[in-house]
Amino acid sequence: MSVKLHFNFKDVFRAPRFGLSAKKIWISLVGLVVGLALYTPITYGAFAAAGYDLGQVWSFYHLIPVPVLTGEYSLFPLGAKLLWWLGVLLFFVVWLFSGVAVAKVTYEQLKGDEFYEAGKGMKFALVKGKATVLAPFTVLVIAALVLLAELVFFYMGRIPAVGPYLDALFFFPAFLMSLFAIYLGIGFLTSFFVVPPAIATTKADTFDGIFETFSVLNEQNWRFVVYEVLLLGVKLLAVVIFGFFVSWAVKLSLLLMGVAWPKALYAHDVAVRFADWFSLSPVLYYLAKWFGFGSFIQLSGHAATSPATVGGGLLLGLVYYFITLVVFAFSSSVWWVGQTLIYIVLSKKKDNIDLLAQRPEAVEEIILEEPDEATEQPDNSPPQGNA
Repeated sequence: MSVKLHFNFKDVFRAPRFGLSAKKIWISLVGLVVGLALYTPITYGAFAAAGYDLGQVWSFYHLIPVPVLTGEYSLFPLGAKLLWWLGVLLFFVVWLFSGVAVAKVTYEQLKGDEFYEAGKGMKFALVKGKATVLAPFTVLVIAALVLLAELVFFYMGRIPAVGPYLDALFFFPAFLMSLFAIYLGIGFLTSFFVVPPAIATTKADTFDGIFETFSVLNEQNWRFVVYEVLLLGVKLLAVVIFGFFVSWAVKLSLLLMGVAWPKALYAHDVAVRFADWFSLSPVLYYLAKWFGFGSFIQLSGHAATSPATVGGGLLLGLVYYFITLVVFAFSSSVWWVGQTLIYIVLSKKKDNIDLLAQRPEAVEEIILEEPDEATEQPDNSPPQGNA
């Protein structure tokens, strides 16, 4: 039985409840890990291209190098900057694909299928998710072509004697083209919110994703903006609460581990130095405290000397990375669940279509086989009269 929605802003508040799901958090976690597996080596390659000592970079950043947080990015040459942006782009693409999977699992759950598997959602995203990239890219290319055509018009202003007149004549059409390019730019940004849930709920392709993006932008723009702002606030509150409980669970585990093994704090300090990248930026440092991640950024002051303790601390640091990524995965899960709910509500508002309504299964095709001429001979006997 499908979930009954209010089809208004109240449904946005359900995002944390539906987002707190092991399947959806797992999908988001896999997306983050795969994204980082692509981003991290490419970013280290960018540091190498910029002439940095990778050993020093590793000792400072470890598994998640973020050059924009500490200023190294401004010192990168153009090639290193482009390489870093390639890593960011690949991470973002993987995140979008994981969003399609989360949206698909959410959609099936809202329709009443509580046992829809995470694996099916990820397979669906791999098959159908390319529209999350192709739709925004298509809109961006159209906007670039519009601006290029405008530039060609203005190049005609170089014609001697008549050039200034042509610029004056073309200026108002160029102004309209610039306005259209800005509109396309807004559509480009909107597509990242609309296309993933559109794929999950309607199996939209690239063209359908573009159509749905501008349909939402034209017909439900204010609702879209209000719902997105509301979702952002709901998500932040949910992450703070979730992070608070995660932080206290870490503290409780450390307390019990310290009772069982007094040198646990030695390993903890090694783990914090290995896994902590919140303190790379003052903003992240205070956000971490606000979210309740005090356990990850506080040192006890103990120095580990035993190789086993150092090794255990490094392994514990990997566990800390995993716990931190779980919190980010929950944040991503809530975000994509919210986008799915918003899209379903806006589809009802703009098209009067309930995407959760149970639809009949596709009618199977009936294959009519030709009769076998060898076994089925026509009856040529004359008709018999009535007795």
